[in-house]
Amino acid sequence: MSVPEQGKAISIIFTKFPQNLLIPSIDNLIGFQAINSFNNDEKFKFDFEGENIEINIPKELDEEIHFRPGEMKNLDIKLIPTVDGYGTLTFNVNWLKRVEYTVKVKKVREQISKSQIKEILSRNSITFSMETANFNPENYIFEYSSKELKHAEKQLNLMREKYSTNTNSDVKLKDIDKSISNIAKGYIYHKNPVRALELALEISDEKEKLTLYYNLIRAYAKFDLNGTIEIVKNLAKNEKRIELIKNLALDQINVDPEQVPRIAFLIDDISQREQFMSNIIGRIMKINVDIAVKISQIIANELLRVKILINIIKEVYDKNNSKANEILRHIINTIEKSTELNLSEKNYKNPAYKIYKDCIALLAELDSTKAADNLLIGFNLREAKDKIAEEIFDLIYKMVDETRIRFDPVPVFSQYYIFNTYVSSLNENIKQFSMMGGNLSHNILVKDFNFDIIFMSLFSYDFSIFPLIDRVYTDLKYNDNKTIAYYIYPSKDNHSPSEINIMNNTLNQFGLISKFNTKPNKILILNLDFIPYLGKPTIIISSDQEVAQSFLTKIDKKLGNNVNIKYDNSLFKGGKTEEHLKQLFSSPKCELVNLILSYEFINNYEIFKTFTLSLI
Repeated sequence: MSVPEQGKAISIIFTKFPQNLLIPSIDNLIGFQAINSFNNDEKFKFDFEGENIEINIPKELDEEIHFRPGEMKNLDIKLIPTVDGYGTLTFNVNWLKRVEYTVKVKKVREQISKSQIKEILSRNSITFSMETANFNPENYIFEYSSKELKHAEKQLNLMREKYSTNTNSDVKLKDIDKSISNIAKGYIYHKNPVRALELALEISDEKEKLTLYYNLIRAYAKFDLNGTIEIVKNLAKNEKRIELIKNLALDQINVDPEQVPRIAFLIDDISQREQFMSNIIGRIMKINVDIAVKISQIIANELLRVKILINIIKEVYDKNNSKANEILRHIINTIEKSTELNLSEKNYKNPAYKIYKDCIALLAELDSTKAADNLLIGFNLREAKDKIAEEIFDLIYKMVDETRIRFDPVPVFSQYYIFNTYVSSLNENIKQFSMMGGNLSHNILVKDFNFDIIFMSLFSYDFSIFPLIDRVYTDLKYNDNKTIAYYIYPSKDNHSPSEINIMNNTLNQFGLISKFNTKPNKILILNLDFIPYLGKPTIIISSDQEVAQSFLTKIDKKLGNNVNIKYDNSLFKGGKTEEHLKQLFSSPKCELVNLILSYEFINNYEIFKTFTLSLI
């Protein structure tokens, strides 16, 4: 890649540059050509700053600009002055240097670094108490016909009568209890649990009575679960009742597991009920995972619920990954929306946080590392997720070298410009004055007439003399503490009446006529003109002899043989410009000197400055 010197990275060639007095009512355009000096595509940024000047910058220049190798672009800006006096423009160009650099960046692994699913499922495992229901309802259902049932009851009454009236009867009490038991079972068959339970309470042996009573209810559930539940609701609240409820629920696991919750809810104690439900789900998940998940939602304790769900994942992940993933996302969603689980409790040292972290690690393994990353960069639970991302970083992420590109701004062009500005009391004369290239020094614009010499350039050339005269004005003011002034109005039409009118009005509006004619001390007015090269810097003057003699003495003392000096009164004699200036500045304090300089002064600034200093 060919890289030019920093200062030559771009060429700026001005095609339009205002040499006139800046006023708001005209277009003060700065046009320039920008040329990329590189042999490669490059970007540049152009920056403009103004003081006392508004800068109208096209959108193209507001942004970085792309240049092809050696490409030239024509660009322009517009200046709008805001005060009388001066405005400044700072013009900077930065080359946006392309720099490649390497950084370590976090990347999501394509797959986890190490399987953790067995370890995670193991530490979240619950030991379910697998209660078994060793019960056959058929043992408590006798298929008596109605006739047989009536006959059995009649026989029971005879047995009771015989037992009560004859102490030596062969009828035993256990025979009566057995008959009662059989008849009660017959009423269960005929779906008459009320009569069956009435009979059961007539058993003489207390233990057998209770066993039969609760087993009859349990057997009746085979025919009418709803009716059974209503019976249970009216039972005395004791341990036998709770045991019955659990047995009824266990009986339904293989019949209709979705009925288990409504049975379990007959247990009033929440803690006892939740623990029982946990064990029940441990049984159901081996039969039907979907129902186990569904039933788990009635667990009020959210921490217990998510633990149960993790154990369901343990049961299913190696058989049905998509189902395991679905359950896992349900767990994560439960934790994130929970108002009960506080992940930050005890500075994140709590079971809920550990489970949440484990679930995200499981998500990376069961689904994908990208899925885990998407969850971790979500907006909610920001602090917890940041902590988890750090703790399981190596599982999901890796650090890799990545080449990046930046564009460093490198200054390649910087210029500062000062413009004379005027915004008050605008009129057509001021506008025409400015449009014709008219200009005047800053001190006049701010009504500072503390000077004794003024250059008045009233002729036009193929070039502007403003840069030369303004440079010497500024140089003397800031470096030599000397003050001059200037008024430039380049005639295009040999001082036609309209031009004379503009000159008169502007000289008057800017206060030169009144100030010069009332000045207490002398003011040297230099009616300046230029002629082509003569081989040596040449000065030709014309004025009153006394003024000319003093003038020539000062120049000769400073410049000596470095210049040719001529006094020729005939060159200007009768000239209308000279005569007009004499009329305007009629005070004896106004000394008018007609001055012609050869072009050598334009190309040799130092000699022009020395010449000017010689007059002060």
